Amino acid sequence: MPSTMPHPPDGADEACAPDSYIIRGGVTGSDRLSILAHATWPTSKPFLIRAGLRPGMHCLDLGCGNGAISLRLFEILGPTGTVFGLDRDATNIAIAQQQATQLAVGARAEFSAADVMPGIETMSRQFDLIYLRLLLSHLTAPATLLQRLRKHLKPGGTIAIEDVDFDGHRCAPACPAFARYVALYKTVARQRGADATIGPKLEGMVRAAGYHDIEVSSVTPVFTTGEGKQMATLTLAAIAESAINSRLATRADIDEIRGALAAFAQDPTTQFSLPTFYQLRCGVNV
Repeated sequence: MPSTMPHPPDGADEACAPDSYIIRGGVTGSDRLSILAHATWPTSKPFLIRAGLRPGMHCLDLGCGNGAISLRLFEILGPTGTVFGLDRDATNIAIAQQQATQLAVGARAEFSAADVMPGIETMSRQFDLIYLRLLLSHLTAPATLLQRLRKHLKPGGTIAIEDVDFDGHRCAPACPAFARYVALYKTVARQRGADATIGPKLEGMVRAAGYHDIEVSSVTPVFTTGEGKQMATLTLAAIAESAINSRLATRADIDEIRGALAAFAQDPTTQFSLPTFYQLRCGVNV
């Protein structure tokens, strides 16, 4: 979730190769996901409402991470809706299950640890809404996943997608360390077969996969204070091992960029955006 990975034989293709996901997971990764969820929920919630999320629906959150967004869906789903979350990171899944129990929605929130493609291939259930949040940009074959998800969508159901365009990632004023970070992220992703600029391509992908009633918009959250302003620094730290292992940066390079980003973020006169989020909803003809 890989330019160096061999192509699998026919019939064995996967949406993501074992090493194509470039962001560190585990407990540290979970902390970053929680901060990101808090920073983006004010724009994700209205998108999901526009996409048709409503009380009582049965939802699949594919690539759910630690469930920080999955569990927020209950703000809209109410007491009769359900969420099934699937993610490859077992540590994050355990955190999601624990949080669901603490929030007393455990009976209506189910989480499972599995790679994306094997996970959906073993499922027989269908959903009213399938949510793909920051997932497709990490996959080596996102179009394959979109095609195979159709059978898991109920008649009249909706696919809701949020994903990034790193070309829309900005700061003000200009910061050389930030430019280095953005370029590094895009290059690491590209070398692994992923696409950090997938956002503008999503409409064509879902259309080619046979979806209809497509609506697309974009939003670029900007922060002058608070946790959202820390996301560039946190994300650089999260991709550090991938960048070093790919020989695109040294530990000293990462430390230098990270220190400069942290100093820039602490300046009250500066701004950081997140990458542009493309928001797309679509369905299938019945």
